[in-house]
Amino acid sequence: MKLKRLWINGFKNLNNFEINFETNEGITLLIGNNGSGKSNILEAISAIFAGLFKNSTPQKRPDFEYEIEYILNDKRIYIENKKVTLQSGVQEYLYKFKIDDIEKQKNQFLENFNYLPSHIIASYSGEESRLWDLYYEKFYKDYIKNAITPTSRANHLKMIYVNKYHWKIAFLLLAIYDTGDNSFIKNILKIDSVNSICFKFNITKFPSFQNQGGELLRLARNLTPNNSSNVIYTNLDDLKMIFENFGHERDLFLLLVGAFLPSRDANKLILDIDIKFNKSNVLLDVNCLSEGEKKLILVKMILEYLSFEKALILLDEPDSHIHIQNKKVFKELITSYENRFSILTTHSPTLTHSFDDKYISMLNNGKIEDKQKQEIFSHITDGIWNYQEQSIFLSSTKNIILLVEGKHDKTHIEEAFKRLKTDYQDLEFDIFQMNGVHNIAQFTQGLKSSSGAWDTSKKYIGIFDYDEEGRKAINNNPKRTKYSSLKGTKNFYHLYLPFTNENEDFEIENMYPIVRIKEAYINATTNISSNINKNSIEKEAKKVLEERCKDFDDVDFNNFKELFNLIKKIKDLPL
Repeated sequence: MKLKRLWINGFKNLNNFEINFETNEGITLLIGNNGSGKSNILEAISAIFAGLFKNSTPQKRPDFEYEIEYILNDKRIYIENKKVTLQSGVQEYLYKFKIDDIEKQKNQFLENFNYLPSHIIASYSGEESRLWDLYYEKFYKDYIKNAITPTSRANHLKMIYVNKYHWKIAFLLLAIYDTGDNSFIKNILKIDSVNSICFKFNITKFPSFQNQGGELLRLARNLTPNNSSNVIYTNLDDLKMIFENFGHERDLFLLLVGAFLPSRDANKLILDIDIKFNKSNVLLDVNCLSEGEKKLILVKMILEYLSFEKALILLDEPDSHIHIQNKKVFKELITSYENRFSILTTHSPTLTHSFDDKYISMLNNGKIEDKQKQEIFSHITDGIWNYQEQSIFLSSTKNIILLVEGKHDKTHIEEAFKRLKTDYQDLEFDIFQMNGVHNIAQFTQGLKSSSGAWDTSKKYIGIFDYDEEGRKAINNNPKRTKYSSLKGTKNFYHLYLPFTNENEDFEIENMYPIVRIKEAYINATTNISSNINKNSIEKEAKKVLEERCKDFDDVDFNNFKELFNLIKKIKDLPL
């Protein structure tokens, strides 16, 4: 299964939305701000195939337009669902299907399992159950309805949903099947050995179970042949022999989910799965695993046991809670399965940075950011920002963009504006730190010279300390004015912090009353040893001031009013 192209119209914020998958080699990373449409893409794909797998009845058909193209079994598949107006004036959605550019009737297409993916496998990290409720639950309930008889087991469930509640089952499968020198458990989780697996059974449920001859009950009875409420397996080969009677690991996973994960205990056949393992000569319980380790376990299970080359994998922020040091592990895990097609959403700069550009699609308000624009922007930022920061900048809805030297400036200005907002109701801006004084001028000049990389309806304001480096960067006589337009356009401005004395340097910390600055220096000298030099004390004092400014009184921010007045004055200038 290789996606080639997707077009969507009329689904949430995806209007005339198009994404091309041709060059991403089986992995697509969707990045962008909250609300940009990343998760909506995964939901739309789920809706598309849920409708197709349900034989396209009007009740199941997606109520939005789409075109989707993919390669499956060496055939190029094209499907569209478009709104048309009938002679009666009634509007309805009509399907069109093509195989290698040859049009097929609906029944010809939907009755041939070789034209649709074997499975859509979705993993969602959040608390919301919308994806499950709308597109996956009905498939699972149909699958489990008759307690899964042997004849209807294989490849029956097309829409598979995995979330945080499945991690114990995932770890159980790894404990049984993940062996050898390349063991994920040993090499990634650093677990020396799995000592025991204990099942707790709801024995009272067995006699009243709705399908006495079904696979669910057969699995439970095989696991507890003597009808014991608790059974401990210390020889994992014994457990593996039992599991081999229940088909592929994917089928076993679904059976275990049906036995273990009903929401009410009264409906469960398996009440709990307790796994103990050795790690660094310490015996631990499976519940000791971190949230990040659980995420890695789920992704490994999806890639290894639930999917194969004819499936499509949708992962919504699967790397959340994973420690920054394991982001690389996560990337290597995803890329090690070359015959899978996966679409991931992520907020992680570390994970994004580990992938080549060809895998990354940046979303901005329901649209894929133009690749050429991304390349221009990456060039002019020259490593200043990661993809996430670039995405935030490009998708900003504010008409004023402030570019400041560092994170201290950003923190102080944001806190001051929060305190003084009532005096500036008509002023809005976003702030971006440039990690150095020279990067501001370099960045604005790069924007100015790159048509299409910046929004001509916005004003970009670089804010500089009034010191030697700031004066060199602005290269303007401060005696004339405290702000100046850059030559050639009225979109770009540079201004100094509102200094009080032309003969003294002035930094963001000088915006506070002298008593607050003295307090910061006193705390700085107690935080570090006495033999530290003056520059180190000053650096520590700035850190203290940034940490404590959120506890200051509103009056301590009054000097920032002059800065906001300057920004407002620039805002009111004509473009």
